[in-house]
This record gives sequence, structure tokens and C-alpha cells, in this order.
Amino acid sequence: MTRAQLAQKVRALDARVLELERAEVERRQHEETLREKAATLRAVIDCSLNPVITIGFDGTVQLASYSVERVFGWKPEEVVGQNVRMLMPEPYHSQHNEALANYRRTGQTTILGRTREFEGLRKNGTVFPCEITVWRVDLPGKDAPLFTGVIVDISERKRAEVALRAGEERYRTLFEDSRDAIYIVTREYVHPAERDRFQQEIEQDGSVRDYEVKLRKKDETAMDCLLTSTLRRAEDGTILGYQGVIRDVTERQQARERLRRHEAELAHVLRLSTVGEMASGLAHELNQPLSAVSNHAEAWMRRLRSGAGTSEELLAALEQISQQAVRAGEIIRHLRDFVRKGEPRRSTVGVDEIVHEVVALVSSEAQQKQITLRLELAPGMPAVAADRIQIEQVLLNLVRNAFEAMTELEAGTRALTIRTSTAAEELVEVAVADTGRGLNPETIDHVFEPYFTTKAGGLGMGLSISRAIVEAHGGRLWATPNPDRGVTFRFTLAQ
Repeated sequence: MTRAQLAQKVRALDARVLELERAEVERRQHEETLREKAATLRAVIDCSLNPVITIGFDGTVQLASYSVERVFGWKPEEVVGQNVRMLMPEPYHSQHNEALANYRRTGQTTILGRTREFEGLRKNGTVFPCEITVWRVDLPGKDAPLFTGVIVDISERKRAEVALRAGEERYRTLFEDSRDAIYIVTREYVHPAERDRFQQEIEQDGSVRDYEVKLRKKDETAMDCLLTSTLRRAEDGTILGYQGVIRDVTERQQARERLRRHEAELAHVLRLSTVGEMASGLAHELNQPLSAVSNHAEAWMRRLRSGAGTSEELLAALEQISQQAVRAGEIIRHLRDFVRKGEPRRSTVGVDEIVHEVVALVSSEAQQKQITLRLELAPGMPAVAADRIQIEQVLLNLVRNAFEAMTELEAGTRALTIRTSTAAEELVEVAVADTGRGLNPETIDHVFEPYFTTKAGGLGMGLSISRAIVEAHGGRLWATPNPDRGVTFRFTLAQ
């Protein structure tokens, strides 16, 4: 070998070493990125409102989110490494190991991918009602699967149901026990904040009927009243005061406000319940981008270890990983917005935007249940003034009711269509049509009544709350049978 050939080989070797050094730097940067994404994913799980628990094939807890402490009273580190039975009262405690053993033997179970109600056991020994959705997680290179469950504490929902009934009973009692009073008062008796408006109206017309006003009691406190009143004059025509019938509706107004809060609370609980019921499909939605992140990362780690791949190819792969991470973040953001608790906030929103948001939430569930989703959205639909989350809740409730109605149909015949159109009097109409078993005329008359349900284990509050939401937006919600089969639910909103 000549000196020139040797020098050429040395230069080639130096170039290769430099290339390997760059690859090592990129590998370390990539590993750091993966660690950051893993930490981000862990942070997202820990921000979950409901406990997320992952167990191994032997029932040992592998992962527990921070919300476990809020619901069960145990810190995550106290649960990890222990058998998940510690969170179960009898008879679930005794049955769990046998259920896992049976699944190992037969590969059959009735719990995976389904939401069911059971009871949880807190650290302080109290038992509470909850719902759990469990799905199987198969990791690359691992023989034994993991099982991840999302647990929803439904104590609040149960209490809300009881509180709502009690609230209605109190509201009814207020009416039954109310007493009207005949009064004669001076002009100064009217509460100062209402005085000018009331005096102007009654002195202009000579009387008022069912006039809402705040009056002042002897102890200077204000009370809400309905008045039927006429003027009381002196012989010379001077206005001395007012006389008529007064009804103290302070407690009724307070009852209405309590009922409104109960309804808002129940609507929030129903949203949480809906997300719990959809946990399997939502897990699938999250699993797709997360699996893509994992697969891209593992593939490039193998290529980098073998010295293959260019920096341009690596950059393209990292961009794909970033896109999938953003997609997972968007799914979680929308779920967080959907289950938030707060006062209604109306804004100008597009109906098509709401439809697409709901379709994104249910698309995986539709695929699992082999339901065809069709959208027939009218072009140029005007925006509406509405609370986006509340209208999403209405549409999501109608869509998932339609899914339930088609579960008994053969695959290939299940179809759901969402239509939008403009209606008379500057209204926007949204229709949800299914091909399910339909409703008979007698049932259609009752589906919007509180506590009426055709589903086993249902609360019977979904359609009642939905109608209340739509009517609070100045619209209407109703149902009609389809000519062939199934039923169509329609609701309107003001433009």
C-alpha cells in the first residue's frame, strides 16, 4: 500500500469517526427528547381528573396517577407495587385474582373495553360507588400484557340525583304552603333600588299585575315579591300609597336558583359520566399518536445504533413525532374543556365546528361498534350565540343515544347521519338520525321527562338536561320516527 493510499484511508476513517460522533450527539439529543415526551405524557396522566391505574398480569400495580390520592386516599407510591385488590371491597377483593387467572387460562373476559359499575375502597375504609373502564395494553417486546383502567367516582352523581329529587320536593312544598297577603303601604315601603321603576309604572297605568319587585321588611332586609297592586289616593287625588295582594317569592326564587345549580351540577356530572363511558374509544384515540411516537423513536434508535440514516431523515422523523405529540395534546385539551366545571359562557360559535368536535370524540367508538358516520352539513351556516360545551353535550348525548339504539343491529346496517340546516325565524337546526330500533309513539311522548329511560342502568336525565339546555338557548328539542326505521332527534338554536 502506497503512502497516498494509506493517507486516503486515514482521511476516510477520520470522516467515519466524525460521522459517528455526530450520530452519537443526535442519539443523545433524541433520547433526551424521548425522556421529555415521557415526562410530558406522565404529567398529562397525572392531570387526569379520574384515577388511571395500570396493573400487570399478576394484579400488581405498575403505574398510578396522582388523582388516586384524591379519590382513594392512597399516595401513588403507596399503591405501586401492591396488588390492586387493596382498592377493592368485598366481594370484588376475593374475586379479582380468580378473574385474572381465568383470563390467563381462557383469554376470555367480560370487562375489557366496557364500562361497568362497581365499588371502590378508600384508605379510610369507606366504600364508594364508581365506574371503571379497562383495556389491554400490549407493549413491543413484552410477552405479558398490561391492563390500564380509568376509574370514575360517581358518588357526586348519585348524590346529585337524590338532591335533585329533594330540590323538586322543596320547590313543590313552597308553592303548596305559600300565602298571599293583602297590603296597604306608603310610597316609601318599596325598596329604594326598585322605587323609581315601580312608581313610574303603577302611577302611569293605575295598576300592575304580577309585578316583580324587591320590598323592604321591618328589619330592613329585602324580599322578592310578586305584586298585584292599585293606587291609593287621598280625596284630593294625591297618591298616598299602594294597595293590593303581595306574594313573597323569596324562597321560590332561591329554590329556582338551587334547582338551576343542581341542574348545572348534574349536567357536569353527566359530562363526566359520558367521558367515562367513552374511555375505551378515547384511549384508542390517544393510543394512535402515542404508538406512532413510540414506533418512530424505537426505529430511529435502532438505525442510529447501526450507524444508518441521515440527519435529514432523522429530522423528518422527529417532525412526525412532534406532530403526533401535538395531536395527543389536542385530544386531551378538548377533553379537559369538555369536563370543566363552571358557569355557562356564551360566545359566537359555528355549528359545523361543534359537529366536527363531537365527531372527533366518537369516531373511535363508531369504528369499534361498526357504525357508519355521515355528515350532511349545509354550506354557509351562520354562527350562533351559545355555550359551546353545553351544545356539544347536547349533540354528544344524542349521538351516543343513537349508538345505543343500534347495538342490536347487524354490522353493515348501523348508520348515523348528522345534518345541519337553516330553519324559519332565523334558527339553525341540527338533526341526528339513526337506523336503530326506533321509538313507539307512546315512548316518544315521554323520552324528555326526568328519570324516564329505556336503557338498563340509565339515569333518565340525559335528554331532560339536553332539552333544558336547548330551551335556555331559545331553541327547541324534539324527536320524530323515521319513515323506514330509526328515529331523528332535532334541535334548533337562534342565529
